[in-house]
Amino acid sequence: MSASSGSVEVIKFNERFCGKKVGPKVDKRSVQNESSETKEDNISNVKEFNIKRARYEVMRFGLSGFDKERQKKDKIAIAIRLGAKTT
Repeated sequence: MSASSGSVEVIKFNERFCGKKVGPKVDKRSVQNESSETKEDNISNVKEFNIKRARYEVMRFGLSGFDKERQKKDKIAIAIRLGAKTT
């Protein structure tokens, strides 16, 4: 083949950076004051453990081991336990 006189397309590959990003330096004293304030905020925002919800999720996970017919029956039983009305 002969060399063509057309232009060459250049493709640049930018590798994804997986390291830690280095931020600007901050005074440690101001960071400590801010961190104590954020700890108080985080304590109020922590979700409480709901035992009923956890029990329901464990039952749902247990259903995954059954065959389809048994899953359907047990889902109906769980719904009735949670307060669903049968027709």
